[in-house]
Parts: sequence; C-alpha cells; structure tokens
Amino acid sequence: HFVYLLNAWFFIDMASVTYPYESSPGYLALVAQFGVTCYFGSTMAATISNEAHIPRKNFLGRFMLVGLFWFVVVPVTVLIATLLDPYLRAKSVAIMRLLVDASVLTGLVWLVAPARQDQFFTQASVPSVFNLHDGSSAYDNL
Repeated sequence: HFVYLLNAWFFIDMASVTYPYESSPGYLALVAQFGVTCYFGSTMAATISNEAHIPRKNFLGRFMLVGLFWFVVVPVTVLIATLLDPYLRAKSVAIMRLLVDASVLTGLVWLVAPARQDQFFTQASVPSVFNLHDGSSAYDNL
C-alpha cells in the first residue's frame, strides 16, 4: 500500500484515476499476486506428494484448492472490473471480494472444524506435573 501512496502523491492525478489497479503499482501487485499463487501451489503440491497419510493428504488437497481459489480471485475481479464503467469498479470489486472472502473463510472453518481434528492433526500432549510419580521432569518425554 505504501507504493500506491507514493505513486498517487508524486505521479498520478487522483481525480483521473478511479481504480488502483489501473496504475503501474497495481500491475506490479497483480504480478506479485501471481507469483505468490505459483509459490503456494507448488509448495502445497510438494507437501501433498510427500504425505503418506491418506486422510491428511485429502485435507491438504482441499486446503490447496480453497487457497488457490482465493489467490486467483484478485486477478479475476480486476479483469471483470476493467469491463465495467469507472464509477462501478470499486464497488463491484469490493462486493466480490467480500463475498469470496466470506465463502473462503466459511470453507476453511468447515475444513478445520474440531470434529474432524483427530483425522488430520496429531495433538501434542504435555504431561501434568501432578502426574509425575517417578521424579522425572514434566518435559523429559517431549
């Protein structure tokens, strides 16, 4: 956002620009978003291929799909916004982003619901100090 502010202060007349992605920092932000999307997809694919536990592999696959969907939304909304009239661009992108963010967060909450926690995650247990009868420290077995 700092780059947007510098660009607005020194190079662009704000009265002539109605949408932040119509500037060179906006295009740079889209390229950075594409790079992050590629990195996320490649690291998730490597993690999934190294995972042996089938339920955890399925969870990671669903998580990757939800994450990639969320990362792709910004460029798609920018493309849709370029087809709209200038006075509708900011409103339509804000509404689309709110709807997509709400749906993705709902999907993530469903994915990591506590009812399915035992299938995908192993929980570390710390022994209680009160249950130590052999004189060992509480953190010897960690």
